[in-house]
Amino acid sequence: MGIDNTIIGSDLGQKNNPFPIDSYEHVLGQLLDAGVSREDVRKLVAVNTGRVLDG
Repeated sequence: MGIDNTIIGSDLGQKNNPFPIDSYEHVLGQLLDAGVSREDVRKLVAVNTGRVLDG
């Protein structure tokens, strides 16, 4: 459990919704504002996701 076993993803991109990158940046900004470290945010969106994709 915890940050090392968590990824952040979305189903953004539907018609009439904001652009996915804009929404993703907003969510990541909220995580940082809530006190999640930059290192942990990077794990959530890059490091851990890379491990899943490398399979």
